[in-house]
Amino acid sequence: MYKYFILFILYIPIFSAIYYLNQIAGILEFILWMIMYLSIFYFFHVLWRYYRKKDYLHIIEYAKKFYISLATLLLFSVWILWSFWYYQLIHKPLNLEQITISNWDKTVVFQKMIHIAKSDYYSDIASDIENHKNNGYVYYFEWVKWWTDESINTFNKALWIEFDLNLYDNLSKLYWLVPQNNLDFLNIINTQDYNIDMNIDEIISEYESLKVSKNIVKEYEPPIDINTEIINTLSELSSRQLEVLQFVNLTFLTTLTKNEEFLQSIQNSFWNQLLFEIILEWRNKIVVEKIINSEDKKIFATYWALHFDGIFTWLQKNDPNWKIISTKSFFPFQGK
Repeated sequence: MYKYFILFILYIPIFSAIYYLNQIAGILEFILWMIMYLSIFYFFHVLWRYYRKKDYLHIIEYAKKFYISLATLLLFSVWILWSFWYYQLIHKPLNLEQITISNWDKTVVFQKMIHIAKSDYYSDIASDIENHKNNGYVYYFEWVKWWTDESINTFNKALWIEFDLNLYDNLSKLYWLVPQNNLDFLNIINTQDYNIDMNIDEIISEYESLKVSKNIVKEYEPPIDINTEIINTLSELSSRQLEVLQFVNLTFLTTLTKNEEFLQSIQNSFWNQLLFEIILEWRNKIVVEKIINSEDKKIFATYWALHFDGIFTWLQKNDPNWKIISTKSFFPFQGK
């Protein structure tokens, strides 16, 4: 009798979770799967016992052990996932530092950015921009500008992704996040906001020039329409199922973005290294030239996190006096 009691206790949270996600239909489907797997495993149990010339368990007894083991495995898996989530997002979350560098003539506050995050992260950055502007800083920001349709189409083919203005918005829905909106950071205190970046035409022009200079002949691959894939996925999920998917996705996203070796491998294995060189290194030089040649002495800058190392390296090559003088923590996946 105690095994029935154990089964009852173990399956209360399991059936409750399934009902939350897919109501009665989900429970019925789960029961059918349980019966199917019981039949398969019991068949092999009988076959193995027959081969070993040992008595096999009656199906009722075998079912008790099987369903207790199944429930234990499911609950243990959920506990592992929850522990993994807690460690990655609460105990040791992704930290996109705000790094202050100076050569004792100019000071740059570099805020590492990610283009989808919790709303609190962007609100905190906006507040920091306000504080720094009150102390005489100007604001430099990253914002690749759309231009001609022809260049955008070429860029998409070179990137191998159908990149449009809705991409980050759609991606954010899969991760329980919101997309970055640069307008939230502009016109705070004053209008000393400067877009230090290129437009798509300039990026493609440089890309095509490099291809010619390096004698690279590469056929463009048809771009993957990620937006459509995301929309199709979202349409197939209920709001509760989406919550679970977002929970899992966000856990793995923060794990991967914290792994510097993984990020480096992504950078090294990016299929179009020439385009990546322009997206990262060439744009780094544009920022560095602006910092060096401008009359601005106090600069607050928001750029994609991967830009910092390149920008700092180029600044030090120009002037070895550039040093990191302070850091401040920001956690993009915590908060609302």
